[in-house]
Amino acid sequence: MSAKDNVMNLDGSVVLRTFTSRLEAEIVAGLLKGEGIETRLLAEFPAFLFPDLQLTNQVRLLVAAEDEARVREMLQAMEKKR
Repeated sequence: MSAKDNVMNLDGSVVLRTFTSRLEAEIVAGLLKGEGIETRLLAEFPAFLFPDLQLTNQVRLLVAAEDEARVREMLQAMEKKR
């Protein structure tokens, strides 16, 4: 498998949620990955290149359209437990 095969195809994906914290986006993506759901994070500015913009940078969490309803239910259940 090449590195290209390991990247989520953006066709047919939807923005599940937008975060202001890269860390929070990474945590949610990790939880979803643990459930077998493929995710992709998109940010306007790479945090490692522009660390000062990290606080204002929006990070979008994408999932496949067919996973959207399931993922939204999972996240609602997680938020209720908090």
